[in-house]
Amino acid sequence: MDTATKRARIGELLESAGWVVRADVERALHAQQQTGGVLGELLVRQGALDETRLLRALSHQTGLRHASLAKVEVPVEAQALLRLATVERHRILPLGHEGRTLFLGMVKPDDLHALQAAEAEAGMTAQPVLLAGGQLDELIRLARTDGWGARALKVTTREHAQ
Repeated sequence: MDTATKRARIGELLESAGWVVRADVERALHAQQQTGGVLGELLVRQGALDETRLLRALSHQTGLRHASLAKVEVPVEAQALLRLATVERHRILPLGHEGRTLFLGMVKPDDLHALQAAEAEAGMTAQPVLLAGGQLDELIRLARTDGWGARALKVTTREHAQ
C-alpha cells in the first residue's frame, strides 16, 4: 500500500476531528469539481473551517511542520533569499534558514517545481513548512505595499492575529 493510500483523506480527517460535517465536505467537493482548487482552502472560503484547524490537520496528515504567519515574523534576512516575483509565482515564503537549509513556507508542499525554484535561487536545500493560503496572500499584499526586504513582515489583522 503506498503512502497516499495509507494517509487519510483531508476531508475524512477534518470530519473525524469534528471540525467539519459531511455536508460541508460534500459542498466543497462539488465546488472542487466545478472550479478546481484544493479541498481545504475551499472549506475555509466557504466558512466551514478556519485556517488554523486546516493547518493542524494538514500537518498531521503530512507529518510536516506548520507555521502561523500571525505568530511568525519573516525577517529581512530571510526575504533576501528569494525575489518577491518568485514568492508570488510559486506561493512560497522564505521563513529563515539554518546552515544550508532554507525553511520554506508553502501552501502546497508537494509542489516540486516551487521547491526546485527556491533551492536554485537561494542556493540552499529547502525544507517545506505548511502555511495557510490566506495568511500567505495577506503577507504578499503587505510586502507589495511596504516593500519586500524593507522590514520584518508579520500578518497583523484581527482575522489572523488570534
